[in-house]
Amino acid sequence: MTSPAQHTLFVGGYAPAGQPGIHAFDFDTKTGMLTSRGSFTGIVNPSFVVLHANGRQLYAVSETGLEDSGTQGAVWAFDIDRQTLTLQPINHQSTLGDWPCHLAIDASGRWILASNYGTGDVAVFPILENGGLGEMTEFVQHHGHGPNSARQEGPHAHSATLTAGNRFAIVADLGIDQLVIY
Repeated sequence: MTSPAQHTLFVGGYAPAGQPGIHAFDFDTKTGMLTSRGSFTGIVNPSFVVLHANGRQLYAVSETGLEDSGTQGAVWAFDIDRQTLTLQPINHQSTLGDWPCHLAIDASGRWILASNYGTGDVAVFPILENGGLGEMTEFVQHHGHGPNSARQEGPHAHSATLTAGNRFAIVADLGIDQLVIY
């Protein structure tokens, strides 16, 4: 960033692995200008990204599922070169579910939660000292359905929010029409 009015934005989207799916922009809050700084290929459907509080790592889902692509979803970890805004993959881990659509990093910066929309479950991974992802430490499967049988035939974990102090994780699940507290 060159001034307090300049902010770097990372944006994810739906794209095949061979096309840019993550984009970097400079945003000037004084002028409203958004300037492209580059893009990254190599991940299928990196639809949701989250920046670590240290500003050195970016995490992205690979929103895939067994039915549509033959592989379950994943979470990817990247190092960010702040000068060039390029991404270098560190590693990735399977979420053991379909269509991960949201990531949340806890306040300590040591844990990341992935919400799998397609299969209605949540996976927890440690964030290692190098910014990479360790082996999954927790996996919670939701059960049930909601009142709208067309959209709520089964669980669809949509997001996880951590409360102040990291005491609770609140998972919004569209499919069971509930906020589940862990």
